[in-house]
Amino acid sequence: MNSTTLQPAGALNDVGGAANDSLRRLTPLGWTGGLVAIVAGLTLSFFLVGFFYPYWRIADQDIQMVYEAFLVNDGIPRELPVHPAYLTVAMMAKIYRFLHAAGLLTTDSLSTLPPGADRAAFDAAWTAAVRIARLLSFTTAIAYVLCFAFLMRRLIGDWRIAWLSAFFLAFSGGFALSMRAVKTELLPAALVTTALIILIIAAQSPRMKWRPLLVGAGALLATLALENKVQAIFVIAAFPILLLPFGQPAIGADSFWSGRRCYGALAALAAIAILALLAAMPLLREGITPDSAALRQLRMIFGAFGVSQAMLAFWTGLGILVFAWWWRVPMLETMASGLSVTGGIAAALLALYIVHDAAVVVAVLNPLDQLFFYGAHSAQSLQTCGSVWCPQLLWVLLENVGNMLTYHSFVLHTSTRPAIFVEWLAIVLIVVAWRRGERKLALQASLLIAAVWGIDTLQATRALKQEYFNFNDPLILIACAVLVAKLSFVRSCRFSYPVGTTLIALHVVFSQAEPVKHQFKRGGPETKCDVLTLQRVRFPFCPDWKS
Repeated sequence: MNSTTLQPAGALNDVGGAANDSLRRLTPLGWTGGLVAIVAGLTLSFFLVGFFYPYWRIADQDIQMVYEAFLVNDGIPRELPVHPAYLTVAMMAKIYRFLHAAGLLTTDSLSTLPPGADRAAFDAAWTAAVRIARLLSFTTAIAYVLCFAFLMRRLIGDWRIAWLSAFFLAFSGGFALSMRAVKTELLPAALVTTALIILIIAAQSPRMKWRPLLVGAGALLATLALENKVQAIFVIAAFPILLLPFGQPAIGADSFWSGRRCYGALAALAAIAILALLAAMPLLREGITPDSAALRQLRMIFGAFGVSQAMLAFWTGLGILVFAWWWRVPMLETMASGLSVTGGIAAALLALYIVHDAAVVVAVLNPLDQLFFYGAHSAQSLQTCGSVWCPQLLWVLLENVGNMLTYHSFVLHTSTRPAIFVEWLAIVLIVVAWRRGERKLALQASLLIAAVWGIDTLQATRALKQEYFNFNDPLILIACAVLVAKLSFVRSCRFSYPVGTTLIALHVVFSQAEPVKHQFKRGGPETKCDVLTLQRVRFPFCPDWKS
């Protein structure tokens, strides 16, 4: 296996005029100008199509999440903590409360909501609240794209490839839809993707003195992602495998973690991890031993509570140990990384105290059990399954594999997911890399693409919804970016410019298809009554609003 590495951070100089011609032609605005163009394009798209949707247009997300924030501000337990959308709802509740206190918003809770009989005031209150929520999603999207761009530049070492990756992310199908609605996938996708890139950078930086802190930061961000969407566990569980081929051999005796200088840092990390773990212990007990009410939203995937958590902890620890053994990481640095992971996870769990809700805690700490519960409800053949050992599960997985392959063929099942075309390019470059002897590079990209296929297979149980693409499309972009960065011939290949321009055009067109479709949807608000089954609010446009 070759010791293929990406360009080091800061290696931003051109390789040569001819060699960089295609990338230069695809990025004529430069780094700063290119980022401004992305932000300007997203802003224009958001305000032309999305922000001014009627408040009820995407009712099953916009209204439901605003309603949950209203409940929080009234001190009423949430009704729909199944995503669990914890960070989204908590941020919205705090923003509504602040704007209300400042006199800029009349309605921040159900108690301040005008009655449905006053239709004009009722609609105005909901419109204001939903638009604020949409602005929060848009702000999150802009921050995500910029963060992704800078991290990719740090990872790849070529700003042109980093910019193209950021552009393809900004105009991917799932991102374009999620940034203009209160979709609960965007924020966790941003967090888990950021965590993955940080961990890849850490894996490639054996000389970095504080590398364990980056590992802890990755664990913290990944856990925060889980607090907003339990589906993030699929990407998180893939980390140990995805990171392994990105490692580099650790240095020997001159390493900070090979001498006595590291003992103070190790003691500090141990103290922080222990304190954070003690503070989070009540949450751990509450989530791992749920009460009878919480059991209605769970199905024990391994037959008993605590088993899935133990398996995830073992898998994470095993990943750290295997990485350390394979890349000869000093023992003390390995211990520091384990402590950082423990501290990062525990510190992220402390966020659950901000707006404490027992149902949310149970969902976050039992992600696999909750996913199995909803997966069983979606797949009729799984409804009688008591655990993962159910024989019907095999047939469901086989069916899901077929659905996944159909989606990724694009020809057999078209979708507004232009990242599929980037995936095709990545697969071609993987074959080229392997034939050129770049085995490590090929393995890095192959595992990222395989993770996309595996996660899509699992997601297919509840249909491959467009918003779910937010979790996987970044993996495709990272895979393609590392390939292009290392395979220098791509820059001078005569096909590179037409392929690049085609991918840019496809992303622009496909990403706007679904938002535009929502803009011109027929039917009034009464078409949303089937999803607006909220206990404490009835909408005037629904037949049973007075009941």
